[in-house]
Amino acid sequence: FFSLKRKSRLVLCHGMGRHGALVAMCLAFFTDTFVYSSITPFMPHFLKVHYGEDSAHIGLFFASFGLGAVASTFFWSPLIMRVPSDWVILVSSTVGFLAACVFLLPFHLSLPLLLVARIVMGMASMGTCTAGMVFLANLYPKDMLGRISGLTQMSLSTGLLVGPAVGGWLYEYHGFRAPFWLNAGLYAAQICLFLVVVPGTHKSQTTPLSKHSAGSGYGTHLEADELPAAVPVPSPRRLSRQLAPQDVLLRTATQVDVLMVGCSVGALASAASGVETALPLYLKATLNFNSDYTGYLLALISLSYGVSSLPAGYLCDRWGPGLMTPLSSFFCAFAIPLMALPMAINAPVWPDLVCWQAATCALFGAAQSAMAVCLFPLLMHLVQTVEPEHASVVSSLVTNGLFAVGLTIGPPLSGLLMQFFGFVWAMVGLSGMLFTVTVVTTVHRRLSSKE
Repeated sequence: FFSLKRKSRLVLCHGMGRHGALVAMCLAFFTDTFVYSSITPFMPHFLKVHYGEDSAHIGLFFASFGLGAVASTFFWSPLIMRVPSDWVILVSSTVGFLAACVFLLPFHLSLPLLLVARIVMGMASMGTCTAGMVFLANLYPKDMLGRISGLTQMSLSTGLLVGPAVGGWLYEYHGFRAPFWLNAGLYAAQICLFLVVVPGTHKSQTTPLSKHSAGSGYGTHLEADELPAAVPVPSPRRLSRQLAPQDVLLRTATQVDVLMVGCSVGALASAASGVETALPLYLKATLNFNSDYTGYLLALISLSYGVSSLPAGYLCDRWGPGLMTPLSSFFCAFAIPLMALPMAINAPVWPDLVCWQAATCALFGAAQSAMAVCLFPLLMHLVQTVEPEHASVVSSLVTNGLFAVGLTIGPPLSGLLMQFFGFVWAMVGLSGMLFTVTVVTTVHRRLSSKE
């Protein structure tokens, strides 16, 4: 049923086994974003009432998730290169389950303990997302990566969409610990499903290699007439000495093409998190929106993001990530300042201002989804030319690491622009940042291709 390559633990499944593994990974991605977003409706008020914390400390609590994800990159990067990705997924899921259980302890919890648990959740999320993309990239052929990326992005956006509503309802009617019971249950279901559909305990002492698949970094179906003699695989200890994970990651990530596309990942994350920070303040000041209506508009971004993921993945496979990435990036940079257009032309009392904001939020969600879906396949293509043996690992680490950096930078950058220049120029600044990175990256890739 499985054909396993011990060196990188490629799982070449047949029939429904491969799709079962995809379902398990989609549940894992959904769980990560659900756990991240389920506490947003009630945790600020809870911390203020029970711990007397001000806004700065509450902001630090929420930023700790991203900080844990960024810091753990240095831990996960060598581990994923030395240990099979399915093992890493199980370890990170177990760590996330234990961190969620901290909130279920039956005594008064100190704020530092909650902060540490939140940081550990961020670390677990980084491990699951990074190893999960490696696992799927090795599981499916190259020409399906766009659609697979679209499915994973849809799972992530669904968690962001459902998390706040379910978490707020559970807190309101069943108390503080109810959302965390659900979080722990999702982690447990994720672990059990992964153990059922991906038996990662099988071992193979030899590895048949195809002349087309050797060192490709992608899971490839092998033809019987193409199989040479079995190649012995070195022991894990000997293999770990040969890989030099830090050197591999540093050498590949510092390539100009890879670095520039990585900057696009960070710029997208900064722009998205910056918009979600500045938009509620603008809606409160302009339309006197309360948290419910603001949440509906933010949920509309996530809904549009999820609905657009599969079509974007199909277009990415059909047209190629090299073309789709700049198109979606320019589309995303164009959509951001449209949110501030009514204020820019001094018309803050438009009768249809709410409809305008809803339309621009949906447009931004679709553009953001298209760009996010195409970036991972593009990075895979670039890394393949530099480090083919570890293409999926390095691509996933660069994508998730720089995305976490962008999530950490975006909110304070947006807040500073709002404070000194107002909402309009904050949106123009975020759009200009994304537009500049896209232009520089596109021009560089065009010039490089001509050479």
